[in-house]
Amino acid sequence: MQDDGPAVWWVSLMDEPIGYFHESAFAAPFIESFHNEMGGHVLDRRPGGRHTLTPMGSGMYPSDGLQNAACIHAYLAIAYTGADQVDDPVNTIVTHPKCYDIKGDGPDLYRPGINVAFGGPGGYDCDHN
Repeated sequence: MQDDGPAVWWVSLMDEPIGYFHESAFAAPFIESFHNEMGGHVLDRRPGGRHTLTPMGSGMYPSDGLQNAACIHAYLAIAYTGADQVDDPVNTIVTHPKCYDIKGDGPDLYRPGINVAFGGPGGYDCDHN
């Protein structure tokens, strides 16, 4: 969200503001988000030529349920007006689905926004067929 003062973008956790990015953090001003990434990334340098053991999120797959997997609740984007906007994920990229996954879980039941679950256990052989 953007406040009414200098172009400052607030970050909230559990509906509690925890900090902000000042306008100087961005190379150019913008008023709308066009490409948003969410979910997780795992650095995999292929130790010993094998996939890393590193789990993503809680280590549980989205298919294990929102109560178990890592989850982004009530995700909102910023519209060109500066207002919050419900933004359905239109494209997901999963590079190793046997290691990790992501799942859009639809609208949050209690507040505006979309729920997205992600994660997985990783493991030495998860990237093999």
